[in-house]
Formats: sequence, C-alpha cells, structure tokens
Amino acid sequence: MLARACIAGLLLASAACGRLGFEQRVGNDATIADGRNDADASDGNLARANRAFVSRGRFNGNLGGVTGADAICQAEAAIASLDGEFIALLKADTRPDPAQLFANSRGWQLPSGRWVADLPTQLSDGSFFQPINEYSDGIVVDAANDGYRVWSGDFANFHCNNWLSTVPQGDQAWLAQWRRLSDGPHPCSETLRLFCFERGQQHAFTQPPITHKRIFLSNGEFTPGSARTADALCQTEATAALLPGTYQALLPAPGVAALDNLLDARTTTYQRVDGITVGLLGTSAVQHTYITLSADGTVPADSGVWTGGDPAVVQVNTCNNWRSAAGMAERSAAFDWPGFEGLVDQCSTALRLYCVER
Repeated sequence: MLARACIAGLLLASAACGRLGFEQRVGNDATIADGRNDADASDGNLARANRAFVSRGRFNGNLGGVTGADAICQAEAAIASLDGEFIALLKADTRPDPAQLFANSRGWQLPSGRWVADLPTQLSDGSFFQPINEYSDGIVVDAANDGYRVWSGDFANFHCNNWLSTVPQGDQAWLAQWRRLSDGPHPCSETLRLFCFERGQQHAFTQPPITHKRIFLSNGEFTPGSARTADALCQTEATAALLPGTYQALLPAPGVAALDNLLDARTTTYQRVDGITVGLLGTSAVQHTYITLSADGTVPADSGVWTGGDPAVVQVNTCNNWRSAAGMAERSAAFDWPGFEGLVDQCSTALRLYCVER
C-alpha cells in the first residue's frame, strides 16, 4: 500500500510540475522546453550510462497516453532513487520512433549494471544485448502469470487508441525474445508491464574482454544422422573464426545431461564472442541473456536450435545420440531466453546448434 501511495503521489507531482527536477515538456511528446527534439550530452553525465528497466506495476491500455506512461516510469525510477529522465518505450501515433526519441542519448544498462544497448536503433528494433528483465531496484522480474508481457505498440495501429483506451487491442512484447518488440495484439483491458528507458546520458558501450569460455550459435545447420557430426560443425566454425580452444555442440547423450557432457559446465560462466556475459547455462535464474551471435560475431538467420531440452536434465529423446533422422527431440527458438526447450521437432530437421568451448 505504501508503494502504491508513493507512485500515486509522484504521478500527481509529475502531472503538475513536469518531470521532477527536469525540463517540463511542452507541445508534442518529442519536444522539451528549450526547443530541442531530445536530450543530449549537456543534460547528463558522460561518465555513466542511461538506465533501463521493466515496470513492476502492470497496467491496462489506458495509460493516460504516452505522457501518462512516461509518468509511471518516472515514478518507479524515483522509488528506486534513480535520478534522470525516464520515458516509456512505446510506439503510438503521437510519439516518434525510439531511434528519433533517443537520438542524442547513448548507452543503456540495467540497474544491476549489465549492458542492454549501445545505440538508439537497438531500442527501435529490440536488438538488446540482454533482456530487460529487472525492475528499477535491480530485482529480476517475476515471470508468473504472464509477467513477461510488456506493452509495445510496435505493430501497425495496435496501440489502444494511443494508450488512452481499454479497447480494442495493443501490441505487446515478450521480454524473453530478442529483436522482437511485436509479439501480437493483446486486449487493451488486460494488464501488462512497461519498458522504461532513461535518456540524456552519452556513454558508449565498450566490448568487454573475454575472460570466460565462449559460447556461440552456429551459422550452419545440423541434421541428426548426417555424415558431419554436431561437434565437427562447431569446431569448423570456431576454427574459421580464429577462436582459440576446442568446441563441441551443447547436446545431451543417452542418460547424460548436456551440461554433464562437458567438464565443469554446470559451474562454468560463458561469454558470447562480443564479450557479453551469458552466465551459467540452463534457466532464466542463472543465465543472463540470449545466445544470438555466431563464432564470427554475425547474427545467423532466425531459426530453431537443436538442444534436446533443458541442458541440466537427462533427456529421453536424443535422436539416437544425434546419429539418426528417425524420431523426435526437443529444440528451441534461436532468439529466446534462455533458449533451450519448449518445442519438439522431427529428427530429420536441419537446425542450428549451440557451440561451447571445452
């Protein structure tokens, strides 16, 4: 009740005074009082990145317009003592594309400090370094009861009448998916979260050094029973990209979980080739982000990945230890987080692989 009262009070204050401690908006949503179309480096500290989080509160499509959504983000930021100007990542007829809205800002991190994005274009297409899966206080979002659903308005005109109505439908995102801010229309009467992004800071992302073992998504596809083994595909791509070390496919064997096919894999922290830390593998509780990059740092086409299921669990179906095109086994969508289970496919299907350094 106290948190709700604080939010309500801050919403009233922001409506009366503009953003608390910041320039008051005038005119349309893209304009601030000094006539510029966005904040720039002079508004903030070059020494730190902007922050990004997902709202703890859930709201129906009548947000009070985009300015009402912005006030919600500002209020949740204030409760966590985050200074700065926060706005909702929403599309509407009354709001410019995020690439324009954040044009003079750069660099975004979660409250925990993990990098989310470098450039405003990533906010426009959802190609985040990792999911926006923390509240403003850094606590990881609760996925229960569709808790990963977030209003986006990304698709066509599905924006709940510019976020002023509980009818008909608004486009929504599923925060566990990469580069997909549109996951289809959702009834405006339902309650979803908001993505909240700060603007005004200029702090470029610097690729972290590789200090852990690597993991990548194969460019090539593997068909169980084919002449080329899964491990051979992984090693070939790693060698071509000049990656040091030895690589194998992250797949289970009969009676052996995928993580037990590798030495100490259950306690090993992995990194993508861009230096972003993936963490331990297996579940959203220990794995920080999606596995989207190939050995050479490019993004393969979106497709399925042979996984066999949760890598920490012994699996029954392994396409006869991946030597047969007969039968069925589990696979995942390539750009989901954590990205290991949920779908089943014929063993005769050609899919990509997760390749890990031994």
